[in-house]
Amino acid sequence: DGIRDVERSRGLGDVYKRQILNMLLLMALLILVEFLMVIFIFQILTALKQEFMTKERFFSSTTPT
Repeated sequence: DGIRDVERSRGLGDVYKRQILNMLLLMALLILVEFLMVIFIFQILTALKQEFMTKERFFSSTTPT
């Protein structure tokens, strides 16, 4: 008795490599999210600008001169 499967100990280098890989993946995900947010905000601003320009043309054409 007392015989166990001995799991090979990992060196600290493996642990640090895994932490660095996880950190890089998280950073890549955050960059992707920021990029998508910029695109989304740009689309909103473009739509607002178009709506404003349309209303501005409408009001300028209906005002008596």
